[in-house]
Amino acid sequence: MKIHKARIFTTVLTGALILYLYQSYFLIPSAQEQFGTHLLELNLQTAINGENEHKMTERAEMQDSNNFAGKDTALKKHFMVIVIPSMPKSKVYRHYLRTKWLNMSSWGSHEFEGVDNKYLDFKLMFVIGKEKNGTYSDDFKKEMSIYDDIHLIDLVESKQILRDKVLWGMKKSIELFDYKYFIKIDHDTLVDLPNLAKGIQTLPEENVYTGACKSKVKRGEFRGSSFKYCVGNAYILTRDLVQKIASLTEEETNNSLIPEDGYTGWLVAEVKRKFNISNTLPQVTNEIVKRFNYKVKDGIYCFNDWFYHWLKGIYRMERTFECRIRANLTLCPSLNYYYENVNSTSCICGTIKLKKDN
Repeated sequence: MKIHKARIFTTVLTGALILYLYQSYFLIPSAQEQFGTHLLELNLQTAINGENEHKMTERAEMQDSNNFAGKDTALKKHFMVIVIPSMPKSKVYRHYLRTKWLNMSSWGSHEFEGVDNKYLDFKLMFVIGKEKNGTYSDDFKKEMSIYDDIHLIDLVESKQILRDKVLWGMKKSIELFDYKYFIKIDHDTLVDLPNLAKGIQTLPEENVYTGACKSKVKRGEFRGSSFKYCVGNAYILTRDLVQKIASLTEEETNNSLIPEDGYTGWLVAEVKRKFNISNTLPQVTNEIVKRFNYKVKDGIYCFNDWFYHWLKGIYRMERTFECRIRANLTLCPSLNYYYENVNSTSCICGTIKLKKDN
């Protein structure tokens, strides 16, 4: 039987074409579905390199889902979630917070003696809005590609969105993590990590809203309202309260109260009313946070609390931190230290009567 080479070639070519079409319409789509997440990550990485600003937010959200939610959608467990409203331009603050007071290796090992490691398990969340011109700097994109603690919200940066950042942080923390305590701080607040770990374990695990909480709203339509709030430099809520706040409808969370700390106090008051919580909230805990009026040339610090506020500027934050780290616990058992002026290179032990502004 004589077989023509041309006919064999035509048959093989036709078979190859049919196989290609079969793979294109049936096999390849299923492969895309199977590995879709990896393909999307590659696309979003391209966005970080500057080709698509909008997809940076998608990447952040997807990182959250992939890194913190397993195949069984179980939430990643932490003892604390620390939320810090920030701005794209505040990289130096974020770097200092990551590498200093939130880095256990920066503290002496003796500071954590007797502290169970579970009380040092925290997750950091920087909540950041959009630039007005719609474009993030290359420096910020690079930072975001390195760290998984930056979370973008779809609002243009301004002082007016501070409350939205905190509420968003509450909702997102509930979505991503299983934790005991929600801590909100300003990025110019120094956290005394050893004191925080030792102190927070003494708090109840339900219905807690605490900090420096003696303030009432003094302006606007809420002037004269009976609820109190904790000042925004640092306050703590238990997860059950955050979860109840996150469950409120948009109508229930919408008002004209702009200051973020007063707004949070109002949210807690709404939750207390709606869910009939009998506890007296907020609870004042004097050891949690201090705010000082600093002299221009003098720095005075009393290191026996969990947070220290009004450390405007990286230089002051660094000086305060280094003074706290170098403190001699034998000579200064009460943890009172000061340095005489900004040019001083040493921390001097002393008993100082501090002037507080609250």
